Amino acid sequence: MASKRRKQFKFWLYQDEDRGMIERIEREKGARRFSRAIRDGLRLFWSLERGDLSVLFELFPHLRHQFTPGGGELIEQFQRMMMAQPTPAAAAPPPQLSGFKPMNVPKLVAPALDDDDLVVVKRVETSEDDARQITENFMRSMSLLG
Repeated sequence: MASKRRKQFKFWLYQDEDRGMIERIEREKGARRFSRAIRDGLRLFWSLERGDLSVLFELFPHLRHQFTPGGGELIEQFQRMMMAQPTPAAAAPPPQLSGFKPMNVPKLVAPALDDDDLVVVKRVETSEDDARQITENFMRSMSLLG
């Protein structure tokens, strides 16, 4: 009878961060299920990477009912339900809270600017000294930002 050839792999876990995983591995090793768990875990990981759920359902058949193949139909049905709902503008106004009454205030209207509105621009003469002080003040302010 020919013996099966095997290869061993080692990996590291952090004692503090991976405490739960370490405890689980020790239990699996004690029950002689560790190698099978690693093989199944890798098979599951790689099949899910490809979008294949067959290994998931093989290992966890009780999850099959949570994955319905008609997902697109459900989305369309939900969209139809949403379209049948009245829009917020057509919906009834929200009920008033007890104790509070709406204030009767005039509606505010934003001012309209016409092309004929007068705009006054005043030019201020500055000396070269003033310009230098303005520039230095601006540069000092900018250096404080960064």
